[in-house]
Amino acid sequence: MTEPGSFRINRETAWLGVTWPEPSRAFDLTPQIWERFNRLNGRLRQASFTVGRDETIHRNHRPISKYHTAGRHGDLQFVAEVYPVGCRFEFYQTLVSEHPNGGRYDFRKFRLMPYLVRKRFELTLRQLRELLLEWGFVETVDITSPNPDPLAYFNNR
Repeated sequence: MTEPGSFRINRETAWLGVTWPEPSRAFDLTPQIWERFNRLNGRLRQASFTVGRDETIHRNHRPISKYHTAGRHGDLQFVAEVYPVGCRFEFYQTLVSEHPNGGRYDFRKFRLMPYLVRKRFELTLRQLRELLLEWGFVETVDITSPNPDPLAYFNNR
């Protein structure tokens, strides 16, 4: 029996990472991987994003440009890439940024988002999360506390 695929959401740096249940052995991606990646991009299109190729990658690194997409919905933008073991969607905005090269390179993307852009980002993540859960993917949650359940720890001692 194969392991289910998994995904991870990092709200602070505004990205969604997906790990496929059956990774491709070579860099020629399997049809199942392309179908899933295209359906995730299709879900973004349904959410009124314009999705196309990443022009920066296409201009500077043409051989790998087919593995990258980019898009936007108003002020919320994203870049995505697919690779043999998974894919990654990174969201950003350029209205408020700390990095001199733009909001794509900020570390605290979520905190810097204006209120309405942040709400659009949360809605988009919720839609992508629902699609992945529908496919049987498992969400991996980072535990920020060294002791996630202090009461259970206390009762166990």
